[in-house]
This record gives sequence, C-alpha cells and structure tokens, in this order.
Amino acid sequence: MSPTPDDPTQAQAWITGEAPDQTVDFYIPRGNTGPIGPRGPIGPSLAVGNVTTVVGPAAPGTVGPQGLTGPKGDPGGWTTGTELGNVNLNSIVTPGLYRAWTTTYSTVENNYPPTVGLSQGVLEVMSMAAPTDIIQRYTVMGGIAGNGKAMFIRRYFGGNWSTWTVFLGARIDQTAGRAIYTWDDVNRREQLTYGDTGLRDMTLSNSNPAFFDTNNASRKVFLRRYGSFVSVMGQLQVLAGATATNYSTFLNLPAGFRSAGGVGGVETTALQIRGGTALLRFLTSGNDLALQTLPNMGAGLGNMTAGDVINLQATWQTTDAWPTILPGTASAGIPNT
Repeated sequence: MSPTPDDPTQAQAWITGEAPDQTVDFYIPRGNTGPIGPRGPIGPSLAVGNVTTVVGPAAPGTVGPQGLTGPKGDPGGWTTGTELGNVNLNSIVTPGLYRAWTTTYSTVENNYPPTVGLSQGVLEVMSMAAPTDIIQRYTVMGGIAGNGKAMFIRRYFGGNWSTWTVFLGARIDQTAGRAIYTWDDVNRREQLTYGDTGLRDMTLSNSNPAFFDTNNASRKVFLRRYGSFVSVMGQLQVLAGATATNYSTFLNLPAGFRSAGGVGGVETTALQIRGGTALLRFLTSGNDLALQTLPNMGAGLGNMTAGDVINLQATWQTTDAWPTILPGTASAGIPNT
C-alpha cells in the first residue's frame, strides 16, 4: 500500500527499513493538463456487413399481411352420427350426420318417410344456405324395410318441406335366365319387374316318348317364361304304331312354369295336320300339358293317327316364383330389349 503524502501538491520520498534492506517510495504530483492538440485526419470505415431495416405498421394495431398457407392436413373420417331420439325431423336443419337407433321414434308423426315404418336408418343433412335451404337424405339400414334397399330425399326451401321422394334398390339375378327385382317399399318385399328365360328347347324333356316323336330334328317344342306369362310353341308328331287315345300328356311343366289355374288353367286348341286339318283340345292336367281328341268333330277328325303333325301354341299366366333351374336347353340368347 502506497503511503499518503503530507502535501499532495509537493513531491515526497519515504525510506523504510535498515541497510542494506531499505525501500524507497516516491510521490510525485501530476501537473495540469495541457491544451488539446490539432485533430488528425479521419481513418477509413470498418465494414461489418449489411443491416436490414424492418419498417413497422403505420399505426399501432394495424393487421399485417397474411402469411403463406401451410400444408393441408389429413382428411377426417366419417363418424357415427348423432342419435336422434324422439325428435321431429323438421327440426334437424344443422348440416351433419344423424342416426335413428331407436326404432320407436321413426314415425310419420316425427316426419320420417311414410313407408319406413319403424326402421333404423341414417339421416344426412346437407345445406346450400343453412338453415333456409336444406336437403335431408334418409337411408334405411335396418328393420322390415330391408337394409340399404331404400333411400329417401326431401328439401326444405321457402319455409316449406317437400314430400319425401324414394329411390329404390334393384337386384339382377342370372341364375336362371335373367330376372330383375325392384324393392317394393310399400309392401316390404322385392317385386319382379323383368324376367325372361329365353326359349327353352323341351324336345328331350318329353314326358310321353311312347306316343309322340319329338326327337325328330324338325319337330321341336319350346317353353318360355316372360315375367308372369308362360308360352309353349312347336310341333309334335304321332309315332307310327301309337294307339289312339282320348287323352295324352306330352310335357310336364316344371316349377316356375305351371298354370296359375291348375287343372283346366290352360284351355285352347291345337292344329292337327294330316291329309287335311282338324282341331284337338289343348289343356293342362295338373302340372302336365295334354292333348285330348275330339271325336264329335266328324269321322276321322279329331283323332290322333300315326304320322299326324300337331302344331302347338298357347300362353298362360303363372303365380310360381321365378325358377331357380331352367328346364331343357337354351335356344338362342335372351334379348336385352
């Protein structure tokens, strides 16, 4: 530690210790500061890089420009709809997905489609301008109306709901011919709207080969069902040596082709060709097609004789369900018109 001078304006020395180990301390006061000399030239600037100036908004609170849009996220999936419960569908105008889980409430009073009849389903509500322009779509998904076979649409516009419009499912079955069914929402069942087996060659299915020659290439019998109508057409020829009979069956009608009236359901005539022509009675006997002679038409007429050619043509209606197996063999294709 340096000693303190007695007079700060005067120089002073201090000698401490004994010879030869003595220490000398000096205090020399500073003189007054002289005048400032002339300023030298300014040196070159030191470059330190560029500095960007950011200008803030013109006024506090001003919203700046919107930034760039980020990448689109993954789409969300459909979820289970909101349970409707005991509510009137007229009040459901918020776009979204709803479900009628409790069938007790899917009633006409709650403005469900009139033929739904206590069926579970999903309600979709779509909007052009909610809540004044609404589309409701109801898809049946359970109950006696059949899953997914009926969809109903109505619109709310101008303060009024339209009536429900139904869109029905169709089913095409080509197991036996071609059959098209439409769902009958009123009666809760399918309705056959088109069916065609095409011509079926029944020659080899003849049920009385001992009497009629249907294996002759020029003598064929065809059977066809179109919708609920059945037609038979073709020719038979009486075999040589066949015994004349009053009543002879020639074809057994398979399931799907039988007459709605049973015995006597088909009642018409067949043309018998010999030297001249005559008529035979053509009818059903149970599930068989049969020919019956008409001896009262005159000598030699109306009786079947060896070599006679008999032309057949008849149509009848059936209430049989559509066949699952087709008889005989196909003759040409099924028309698509």
